[in-house]
Amino acid sequence: MKVMLDTGATQSFITKTALTKTKHLPLNNNQQHYLMADGYTTFKVVCLVKIFIDINQIKTNIVVGVVDSLCTDCILGMNFMNKYKVNINNKNKQIEIYTSNNKTTISMDDKIKDIITPCHLLNNTCIYPYQENTIKITLRLAKGELLFSPAHQFIHKENLITPRSFISIVNHIAWITVYNPTSRIRYLKSNTIIGTASFISSTNYIATIFDSRTIEKIDENQA
Repeated sequence: MKVMLDTGATQSFITKTALTKTKHLPLNNNQQHYLMADGYTTFKVVCLVKIFIDINQIKTNIVVGVVDSLCTDCILGMNFMNKYKVNINNKNKQIEIYTSNNKTTISMDDKIKDIITPCHLLNNTCIYPYQENTIKITLRLAKGELLFSPAHQFIHKENLITPRSFISIVNHIAWITVYNPTSRIRYLKSNTIIGTASFISSTNYIATIFDSRTIEKIDENQA
């Protein structure tokens, strides 16, 4: 099972497909909704469940939200990292996981799946000086959670700022934010290539997937 650690996620999540491969307690049919980092797209959790994950010699467990799809099989958020005092050593490319009487170290996997899709601007757009707009982009993929990377030419030709971010694709549509730091109005034509979107590898140290502003939060009672 491919697992991703995310310091920007307050909770942990698993796909329905990956759940069938785990040991877990009975499902708690308590639906939740989250806001993605774009501030617009909602992220639906269909139920909650406690799963058990063996990491080397350490046995761990955590309550996760079950979802239809993710950019990987399972995302372990801050509830897992705080519980097991996870230390991400980016310099040595290692992740340390602790329990009350044990410790294990695993290596980071820096490989990215070689699936990249272009992101096109859906509609004609103008961005006024010193303003930030949230704009629609369209992709070939119909659904999924991917990593957006802005096109070099778009940033330097248009003198606009748009960060790398995680996007949620629904019916080929996603949202990104673009900032105009100049004193001139910037006009963007529909179908302009804004950047690319790619899948995430098995274990990565990354920041924000889920916005801290959630509509509802998963129950923290996971003794």
